This record gives sequence, structure tokens and C-alpha cells, in this order.
Amino acid sequence: MLVLKATKTKVKGGEAVDLFSFQQADLCPVAALQGLRESLPSVDLHAPVFSFSSGKNLTPRAMTILVRQLLEPLIGSDASRFSSHSFRAAIPTALAKFPEIASSDEVM
Repeated sequence: MLVLKATKTKVKGGEAVDLFSFQQADLCPVAALQGLRESLPSVDLHAPVFSFSSGKNLTPRAMTILVRQLLEPLIGSDASRFSSHSFRAAIPTALAKFPEIASSDEVM
């Protein structure tokens, strides 16, 4: 379980998010976080997961800039059509393709 301190709905005290494994797919958030931990063994486990070496956190604006910079050499000016918000529907859409892994309630 993760606790998000800064939530979209601004819940006092944060909001709990349950993470659970998806054994049959490459969509497992637990495996992704374990892989991140293994690839960065010196990372502070009490610090935010997505932060820069300067200590600044990855914000939606910074993510949008990075996504566009990475996509621009591949797709040209169409990169400007993507933002950090583009990822919001990606995981639920991918999970919906595997009804045996996650129910529609879990996807929601």
C-alpha cells in the first residue's frame, strides 16, 4: 500500500492506494517498483519515487516536458500533442484488456 500525500481530491492526511501483483501480464506495478529499487540500490526508500537528482520532485509539467523531448526525435511536431495526462488512461485501458486479471471495478 502507498499513501499519496498530495491527491487530486485533496483528501486530508492523504489517500491510500493498494498495489497488487498481476502475474499474467507485464503490467505489474509491484514488479515495476521492485525493478526500480534493484536498478537504483542507493535510492532512499522514504523519498518520493519520482524525483530528480537535485531533490526536486517530478511534477506533471516536468513530465510533460520530458515526454515531449523524448518523443520529438521520433514523431516530430506531433510530440506536442502528448502530456503527462496522456498516461492517465493508459493503465486502465491496458488492464481492461485482461478481464481475467482485474475486474472492471478494480480497473475503475
